[in-house]
Amino acid sequence: MRTKISFVILFCFLGSSIMSCFVGACPDPTFFEITDISSINLRFSNKRPRPWITLDENAQVKWDEYFIRFYFEVNYVAQLSKRSFGGTLQALDCGGAGSNGSKVGVREIYLRTLLDYNETFSSGDTINEVILSNHYTGSPEEFDEFQTVDFYLEENKDAIQYQSFELKITEPPSISGSSQQFELIYVLENGEIFREITDLVKLN
Repeated sequence: MRTKISFVILFCFLGSSIMSCFVGACPDPTFFEITDISSINLRFSNKRPRPWITLDENAQVKWDEYFIRFYFEVNYVAQLSKRSFGGTLQALDCGGAGSNGSKVGVREIYLRTLLDYNETFSSGDTINEVILSNHYTGSPEEFDEFQTVDFYLEENKDAIQYQSFELKITEPPSISGSSQQFELIYVLENGEIFREITDLVKLN
């Protein structure tokens, strides 16, 4: 009798877990929606396991070791799939929190310099032609794997895949040791616009 009762309890437990993916909420909402963007200035350290160092405001760093990491502040949401069973039950996309990306893709990214940068880019100019992007630098090798902004936009036009991304600059400033500051403008496909201003940094 005890064995039979244990089996019934186990069956009910497993059944409720499985059914939660059909008629209830997933344990973790699998999509995210952006509510804001924040940033940190980083220096590439070429070390493992963490190949970067967080910079204090107005810290000095070599321009070609400098990059910016942007984090999305998000709400997590679940979404019913299009499949149905017997016309009554709909399956939920069950997975880790935010694992399916965002529900809205990105349309445009602009990075503006807020101070005179070099002879080509003055305060207020967009410097997209001299920046590269990456979703996250987790190893020294990945610092050399940054792609163009257009590549990032193409990969994320339907849904933003990750909850962070990074930008680095491919040209030095005219004056070594000059303070620099940048503004990100991030435009979603639904027209929403998010802005973030980085901390000051001195680029050598």
